[in-house]
Amino acid sequence: MDMTMPNSEHLFDPVTILKEPVLLEVCELMQTEQGQTVVRQGAWTDDLYVVKEGKLKVLDDRGGSEFVLATVGPGDVFGEMSFLDGSPRSATIRVEEPGQVLRLSRSGFLHLFDHDPALGARLMLSLGHMLAGRLRMADSALCMLSDDSDAREKYELRRLIAELRRSVRAGRLDEQKDDSIGEIHYGR
Repeated sequence: MDMTMPNSEHLFDPVTILKEPVLLEVCELMQTEQGQTVVRQGAWTDDLYVVKEGKLKVLDDRGGSEFVLATVGPGDVFGEMSFLDGSPRSATIRVEEPGQVLRLSRSGFLHLFDHDPALGARLMLSLGHMLAGRLRMADSALCMLSDDSDAREKYELRRLIAELRRSVRAGRLDEQKDDSIGEIHYGR
């Protein structure tokens, strides 16, 4: 069992982690169709999802109206909060553009962690890194709601930087697509 950690530039990179055969063995590849609801807000499920292809909307649909919280695309992760803490889903995820998502169940993760603890630790660090970034953005949004114009400007700059990073990452994902990932038949 190899417990060496990869260099830091790949530690949180979803493209690198998704190429790990051991991870792919415990994931299920799901085809998604436009309008399909992948996760329903309030549901008691604990799967983690990684978008391989396509585009999905993250929606808050409490009170009968839908509010778009975010849009996710290739390399993005959703479902991490329920995956980690077992709470009901905090949002509905609906397919905007058809594609594929990888689904990792909590039991699949435990199997992965038993067979490859280093990869399990990398996955958990990646989730922690992602959640910390989202928490920082939420903190910035709260600052923006205050009457401080400097805070609003900082929030807007951070939001623009995050969008730029997403665009760059999406371009990098297109360039680095590994045909072997698409050829693997996934199963639980």
